[in-house]
Amino acid sequence: MINWFINVRHEQNQSHEIKRLHTPQALHERYSSDFGVVSLKILSTPNTHQRLRSYQIQTNDAVENAIAY
Repeated sequence: MINWFINVRHEQNQSHEIKRLHTPQALHERYSSDFGVVSLKILSTPNTHQRLRSYQIQTNDAVENAIAY
């Protein structure tokens, strides 16, 4: 099966083939998960990677909090 996509918000956009599409099982798993549990897991995972700079840590924290709340 070949899937195509076009963003019709701009008249000059052209359609393109979607190379990889989520399987029905993957979609089911994604939408049947408990968002609250997933959010808590994200928030409890520390941003302690050695190569992260302070502004990257702050950005990660801000994005995670925005998603979780």
